[in-house]
Amino acid sequence: MPKLDIGIWLLVIVWLLYLGNWSFASTVSGNELVENAKQYNGKLIEYEGEVIGDIMKRGDHAWLNVNDGQRAIGIWASEKQINDIKYLGDYNHIGDKIMVTGFFQRACGQHGGDLDIHALKLIILEQGHEVKHPVSQWKITLAIILLVITLAVQLFFIWKARLAAKA
Repeated sequence: MPKLDIGIWLLVIVWLLYLGNWSFASTVSGNELVENAKQYNGKLIEYEGEVIGDIMKRGDHAWLNVNDGQRAIGIWASEKQINDIKYLGDYNHIGDKIMVTGFFQRACGQHGGDLDIHALKLIILEQGHEVKHPVSQWKITLAIILLVITLAVQLFFIWKARLAAKA
């Protein structure tokens, strides 16, 4: 009977660790990382946000910037980890929302003293999309009205100059 109890406990532990997706990293915000950089230096953390700007490839790794809505943090990730990123945030796009698990570096010796996160795991939480910027109808109407006024004023001055030239 005791063997069954050990087996059940092992099954529960495996289930909690793997199926429950438990992590020993703490999720932190960009502000928290910057304001408490000494406390988090070298620690395993989780950071979530939108991928913005450009992906800058450097050999088999790449830099990407991830903005959590407060700050953008540089992420150093392998090319394999970033392959599924499709949208980068800019004026015309909402970037992919990702969660990065990795080691926070307050002043990374490998990257010239920059504050960064070296990614161990990168998960896409939500795919980005295009953003449409429709022009409001009132703006189009206003532009046409102003064009007509401008042309009328210009024609008036041309007509006035011709009258003055005849006199």
